[in-house]
Amino acid sequence: MAPRGFVPLYFGWSLGTLAMSTLLNTQTALLLVYLINVVGVGPAIAGSLVFFSKLYDGVTDPVMGIISDKTRSRWGRRRPYLLLGGVGCAVSVLAMFSIPEVSGYLLYGWILGVLLLAATAYTIFNVPYLSMPAEMVAKPYERSKLMSYRVAWISLGSFVGIALAPRLVAYCRDSFRDCRVPPRSPKVRCSPSLSPWRSFRRSQTR
Repeated sequence: MAPRGFVPLYFGWSLGTLAMSTLLNTQTALLLVYLINVVGVGPAIAGSLVFFSKLYDGVTDPVMGIISDKTRSRWGRRRPYLLLGGVGCAVSVLAMFSIPEVSGYLLYGWILGVLLLAATAYTIFNVPYLSMPAEMVAKPYERSKLMSYRVAWISLGSFVGIALAPRLVAYCRDSFRDCRVPPRSPKVRCSPSLSPWRSFRRSQTR
């Protein structure tokens, strides 16, 4: 049995995995479909942009580890980066699925910039986050239990990102199907906040 206070510790720390796993799996399930079918980017270009962002992510991981290890603050070495990376991930996913109406190199630049922002934010969060277990508990057995909680949240995040996110898109598409501009009513329009769902709806009716 874990000592008193350890279960809240396991639960509280591992909960961060749910958000990151959901974010990562949502991108995996929807991003290329969105870029190719909705935005209209060619498959080769879309794949190349994503591939470049993954190469960039591989370079930034060890750099972030060095930065985190050398950080000294009143909140510790890791916690400030969890907040910074979490906010950055939220901003990047909104920008990723709300691409402005531009074309050509401006479009490619926007997509690449957002992908690099997402990769940077994920690294800022994840590298310090995964460094914390060794500093939180001393016994290997307790670290194993701590990581087992994380694995459970990964499974749930994968389900949310891969299974529920596409269903959410389909639900929003169907719910706002009547949100169209009538031919003789130019002043009636949908809320701009619904533009990603309208884009997915249009992609399904082509």
